[in-house]
Amino acid sequence: MREVAGLATSPPSPGPYSGVSASPAGRRFDPWRLYLLAATILVPVLLTPGPVQLAPIDALNAAAIGIFLLVSAHRGGSGLRIPFLAPVTVISIGSLLSITNARSVPLSLLTLLQDVYLYLWLILLVNMMAQHGRLRPIRIAWAWTAIGTALFGLIVVLAHGHGSIAEIVAPRGARAISTFTNPNYFADYLVLSFFIVLSTTDEVGRRFRAFAVIVLLLGLLSTKSNGGAIALLSGLAAWGIARAYMRRIRPMAIVGAATLAIALAVLGWSLVSEWRLGAGALNRLREGSYAGRMEHSSESRLRIWSQLKETYSRSPLGIGPGNSRALIVPVEQRQRPGSLQSKEAHSDYLGFAIERGPIALVGLLMLIGEAFGRVGRFWSRLARGEPRPVWGSAFAAAMIAGLVASSVHSLVIEKLHFRHFWLFLAVLYAATEDTIAQPASGAESSSSLLGSRPALNLPRNHLQETK
Repeated sequence: MREVAGLATSPPSPGPYSGVSASPAGRRFDPWRLYLLAATILVPVLLTPGPVQLAPIDALNAAAIGIFLLVSAHRGGSGLRIPFLAPVTVISIGSLLSITNARSVPLSLLTLLQDVYLYLWLILLVNMMAQHGRLRPIRIAWAWTAIGTALFGLIVVLAHGHGSIAEIVAPRGARAISTFTNPNYFADYLVLSFFIVLSTTDEVGRRFRAFAVIVLLLGLLSTKSNGGAIALLSGLAAWGIARAYMRRIRPMAIVGAATLAIALAVLGWSLVSEWRLGAGALNRLREGSYAGRMEHSSESRLRIWSQLKETYSRSPLGIGPGNSRALIVPVEQRQRPGSLQSKEAHSDYLGFAIERGPIALVGLLMLIGEAFGRVGRFWSRLARGEPRPVWGSAFAAAMIAGLVASSVHSLVIEKLHFRHFWLFLAVLYAATEDTIAQPASGAESSSSLLGSRPALNLPRNHLQETK
């Protein structure tokens, strides 16, 4: 057996796209494994504002995609996995139809080019990740990268004179962006990273998870992102319910606890709104934290959505991908001072409906539904008590929570062009691939970067017998 990136494991049988070659010593070298780790580490490094937002990872991805396509063509596409094909096809049809109404065809073509790039990257990631089982080294690399990114963002904020937690969460002042181009982009990365950390619950030590959770939460607070905070809370609620159910807690007990929490929230709201109990203190707290930005942020988005709704009424098939920014609008709705362009739609669902039309919106909902369905089938195997990996329940709960958080955040942000979102989908898709397709059998011993764990039940093609 061998140890790769902190994981002691026998290599899986090489798949048609594994690119594994044997060395004279009998050890196998897989350049795609190194690529996956490098891509995971580089994905948060952006620092290039503008409509294209190129990043260092794009050069690496371009080379990797080119090699992958050449290898696929040479092998006639044998064994090629094409994830989310049906929803992506529907989205493509709606997007192409909407171009007929585009004010700026070049802007639409640029947006579609970005779509093609991200989808090809997803295909590459899924096919490469499917060769590496549970993707533990990749998830741990993601966790450490997120910790470093969050710490960098916090250091920059502290360097601007925000020396306490109270100042970090204040409604005014510097908002952390770390290596990203805006705070909301950074916040979305931290939210998904949070659930990647939770996916390792049964695989790494508590100290590491506690450290990671604290750093990521502080990083999220420093972004002052309302949408990110709400998305995280939504995901945590889903995670808690999923973990409770997987631990065999009776469904009625879960429903009762949820009902009690809702009742307490309604009671608290009534005490403040009707009886004014603690209203003054609550208002001071709201005004003194970044939650005080929520009212202004909501009003701004409502103005943008109202203007886009009027435009959509004249173009029911959509105004063209990316064309919400090409509209000429009043000054309060402009993207930046001195520009005549509109702000973005600030919602994936509304953005798809208005820019790409109802057909593409249906495709987007299909994509989200297929992702939930895939994790649901994985979860169903766990619930039936079939032979299952030790890491499975924590992974399933974290993926469900991440999807819930992502779906909620998409209500107030356009995130489908975020690279880390597609990396998350690839992890979800690939790690459940063989578990869905065939029964799990055999065992794999693992040695952690952060401590040892017992043998795990894994799908057969993730194992190789040792002599």
